[in-house]
Amino acid sequence: MTLRWAKPAASLLLALGLVPGSMQAQKGFEGGVHAIATFADFDFAGGGVHLGFRPGGRTRFSLSASAGGIDGAFAARGEGTAQFMLNPGSRKAGFYAGGGIAGLAGPVDEAYVLLLLGVEASPGGGSGWVLETGIGGGVRVLLGYRWRRLRR
Repeated sequence: MTLRWAKPAASLLLALGLVPGSMQAQKGFEGGVHAIATFADFDFAGGGVHLGFRPGGRTRFSLSASAGGIDGAFAARGEGTAQFMLNPGSRKAGFYAGGGIAGLAGPVDEAYVLLLLGVEASPGGGSGWVLETGIGGGVRVLLGYRWRRLRR
């Protein structure tokens, strides 16, 4: 049986960037700092740290911890996400989407499902800014800076 469509389909997927190529197969670790705010029935604002692991391809696994406040009382927020990066090897801005879980401890103890969209400077480079928005405990906004140690 001949699969006449297989070669053109594979070429199209590569051209669209849907199949990881050598430029995208970057593995490594990230660390960063951020400011985060959520807006809901109660608002959280704080700052924290980010740790990320990129196993290769377009995937990133991320953990973050933030300390801040809700109505003047101390609160802490933790998040764990899996992210899909559209152009992980780029030296320009790169977009990504992710999902995971978030937890809040303090005057309010809650757990949330988290969905996010983000853009970052130079995801294939050594460092850059990051901006995320999404939902999880209300509308969520994050602004930060990440340092990367990547290898191909």
